[in-house]
Amino acid sequence: FFHGIEYSPLGRVFMTVIEYKGKKFLHSSDVNGPVIEDYGEFIIREKPDILILDGPMTYMLGYLVTKINLKRAVNNAKNVIKNISARLILFDHHLIREPHFYERILDVWKQNMSVKTAAEYYGFTPVVLA
Repeated sequence: FFHGIEYSPLGRVFMTVIEYKGKKFLHSSDVNGPVIEDYGEFIIREKPDILILDGPMTYMLGYLVTKINLKRAVNNAKNVIKNISARLILFDHHLIREPHFYERILDVWKQNMSVKTAAEYYGFTPVVLA
């Protein structure tokens, strides 16, 4: 998969899917949201029971991330969350690197308040908010 947007000069990454005894775990790696619609559809087709989604690079907004691509990533994340029945969805990696990440993807949180960051899942406040 592209490391971010289509034809990213940063190269490609692996999304990791592990299936064991009928349960499936998916880690999106560095697909930035997912910013690419086909990648969101891939996640939906995989139907993970546990999803760790890297989220968009909100800390790079205006530098490496355009408002259009941020909107794409938010819409794709919303579509994924709406169309899978995962028992656990965690946002991690890119998304939680700046203190305004909640407000930048507010539509995702409004859609499903049970989505958490990895820190929150373990009972901690994300470092950028502490």
